[in-house]
Amino acid sequence: MLGDDPGVVARPPHPRSEQLVAGAPRGWREGAESVLLLWECGDSKLHFESPFDFYRTQGHMVTCAGPSQVEGLRGSEHHSWALGRGDWGISVQPNFIDSLQSKYDEGLSLFTKHMYPSALDCWHELANQAPPSWLQPWLSLRAAEFFAEARVWQRADVNYQKAADLASEARGGGSLGLAEILYAWGEAFWQRGDWEQAERRYRQALAEAERDGDVQQIGKMLNCLGSVALNQGDLDDADQYFRRNVAITESFGPSLNLAANFAELGTVAMYRGDLAAAEEYYRRDLAMTTKLAPRSSDLAVTYNNFGMLLERRRDLVRAEQYLRKALLIALLVDPNGKSPGMVLGNLGSIMRDSGQLVRSGVYHRRALRIKLRTAPNSLTLADTLDNLGDLAYITGKMTESERYFREALEIQQRLAPAGLAIASTLNGLGEVARASGKTNAARDYYEHALAIRHTLAPGSKVEAESLASLAKLAQHRGDSERAAELYERAVAAFEAQTQHLGGGDQVRSEFRARYVSYYKQLAELRIGSRDPKSALEVLEQSRARSLLETLAEGHVEIRSGADPILAKRENTLTLALAAKASYRIRRLTGVHTDGQLEAVNKDIGHIVKNNCG
Repeated sequence: MLGDDPGVVARPPHPRSEQLVAGAPRGWREGAESVLLLWECGDSKLHFESPFDFYRTQGHMVTCAGPSQVEGLRGSEHHSWALGRGDWGISVQPNFIDSLQSKYDEGLSLFTKHMYPSALDCWHELANQAPPSWLQPWLSLRAAEFFAEARVWQRADVNYQKAADLASEARGGGSLGLAEILYAWGEAFWQRGDWEQAERRYRQALAEAERDGDVQQIGKMLNCLGSVALNQGDLDDADQYFRRNVAITESFGPSLNLAANFAELGTVAMYRGDLAAAEEYYRRDLAMTTKLAPRSSDLAVTYNNFGMLLERRRDLVRAEQYLRKALLIALLVDPNGKSPGMVLGNLGSIMRDSGQLVRSGVYHRRALRIKLRTAPNSLTLADTLDNLGDLAYITGKMTESERYFREALEIQQRLAPAGLAIASTLNGLGEVARASGKTNAARDYYEHALAIRHTLAPGSKVEAESLASLAKLAQHRGDSERAAELYERAVAAFEAQTQHLGGGDQVRSEFRARYVSYYKQLAELRIGSRDPKSALEVLEQSRARSLLETLAEGHVEIRSGADPILAKRENTLTLALAAKASYRIRRLTGVHTDGQLEAVNKDIGHIVKNNCG
């Protein structure tokens, strides 16, 4: 009773939606409806018997290695459409006969008028008139999506559950799409920031995909689970999920799915402070995305990622260049979506770090307006609130700063209480408390932030900053010994970060210059404790590294013309000292005793004596 012809009816996307850029068939751009019958890509082929088949096609599309096309009808004429690799932005429905189509349209109209009970009754009556076993689950899923779009979450969950139950009960009846329903339900939980429930639905969808042997759906769910873990600050699980997905998707050749996984692995590496590895992943993402989707929101995200990587290296000029590329694309393909808000917020941070505070405020407030509309009560909104708190602190508006930080903290405590984002906000609250003379509260905030950063990103720039904040506080309270210990750990974390910075000698030189105050503060404390020898060693360590990086930046080879035997001996000494220095850094940034540090220092002394005596 759905119609004499099989297939699904496709309705066109909005004329300015990003999917028209990313790869929608040209035939849909004129606003006409079409009946889709078959999807082909290389040796893969899928007939559309229900909308669930079309949803599966999108999963296959992201791993499709060759050209793809859809066969179908427009009126009585047969058509074939070439497809791009992006999300097509096509909404589909069953191919109803006229009387059933009228009933379906009646339900749609009732939903748009918020007459929900009548709309549900209308579609229940429709389901009873049509025999396919997949129709009732699909109508329940469609109802759930309407409620989710209206943010009527309780009713959405009831209908997602009903769709899943119906699909599970009639599993043997054809294309029932249980995995697709569970995935959609997980996305609804993701939208409202309920990571626990989102993870639960994604795991259920993964189990269904594994039962069906649907490799593409398996990869899709692994990506979703990795994103949940990343948002919750579980970098180890996130890394594992993304690597599993890469292992699957690489076998299908270049794809946007594979590129996205490289980007996610890059973000995990960046959060851990391994900026060199992050750059490598981002470059692989950029090469693939530029080729497959040169004008898409995917490319905007890629440029945005590069911008934030460069910001962490303090390469602010190039960071701004990448972010402006990202903003241009985001405004072109997704003017009313989330992407512009993401990029504007990051541009605001670049302006702040380069001292352009007025422009920073303009960008952050624009980002705030967009995120309040597109992503309320989300972690990305909390990021902007945190940035506005930073800006208010810099300009001396302590009351305003604390308000923004507390608004960000409320969201983060609910959504990701152990993530790196909340550590930033806690550190900001510590700065406000210290400036207000509340030293005990400041210490508690700093220590909480440090505990998170040491767990998730040991030996990173952010850990060094937390240690330096605590050192400044100890110094303010007159505890010079504690301050010196904390600065020494901050220097060790900073050195560890520099080893994984990537980007060349100039980047390392400029990065080191920004944090040279750690060495100076530590040296002053050593002098104050009547340990001038130790103070001199700290300063010489900083100056020697800066000099070597400056020489390398200028391509000055100081070993040119040296005796080959001495050069070999110098290389052996360098490797031995580097190994011991790395071990010392790991000790300093972790739990250690004075005896352990003394033993390492003695080993270093023996190496120098044996090789230079």
